[in-house]
Amino acid sequence: CVIIDDMIGDTNKVDVVANKSMGAMVLTYLSDKLIGKGYHVDNTVLTSVGLAMDQERVYKIVRSVGSKDTDVEDLPIGIPPFFLNDLFRDETSGVQLRAAYDSLLRISPDEGSEKPVIPFTGMIGKHSEAGTLMIMFLGGFSVAVSKQYNNQPSSDHLTVGAIQMQPISQLTMTFYVVDAGTGELLWTDRHIVRGGTIHKEKILQLADRIIEDLP
Repeated sequence: CVIIDDMIGDTNKVDVVANKSMGAMVLTYLSDKLIGKGYHVDNTVLTSVGLAMDQERVYKIVRSVGSKDTDVEDLPIGIPPFFLNDLFRDETSGVQLRAAYDSLLRISPDEGSEKPVIPFTGMIGKHSEAGTLMIMFLGGFSVAVSKQYNNQPSSDHLTVGAIQMQPISQLTMTFYVVDAGTGELLWTDRHIVRGGTIHKEKILQLADRIIEDLP
């Protein structure tokens, strides 16, 4: 879950505290909705913040509530990931988790009937104590309304790992169901909303659309 504040550029500001809070909120909301639809949810894990982002770029980081209003030029810098769950902190697990995520992010929701096999899902399933994985990516960037001047939509194939440079807010939610035993991708869906401001209700509306689409 990564929401980047302000414009895309060298002074990107990533609020790690807000992203962790947002990720936990969405996980709880999705879990409740899935159970309400008849699915069995054993465990929820916020795996990372920023793991799928470009690790060769430097970002300005907000790591505490107290530094939220600090001027961008005074913030410390950091590279992704900005948070990695303790379950995946050893070097091998972290590399494997990123490889699995990179593989998922390269998949288009409308690729066809053939089911891709996602690497390292057995490891993720073992750490998460799950035989079936439901993986959700939430990404986007928030631009002040006063700076937004282009409402032309970009491609729906845009992923959270490859954000276009354009002065308009965007929020992308992508959801995957994977068999942790075989690595087979069973189902995927993606929804994108552009313009306006990013807020809790808009995020949960995307989650509702994912749940509505889920068989």
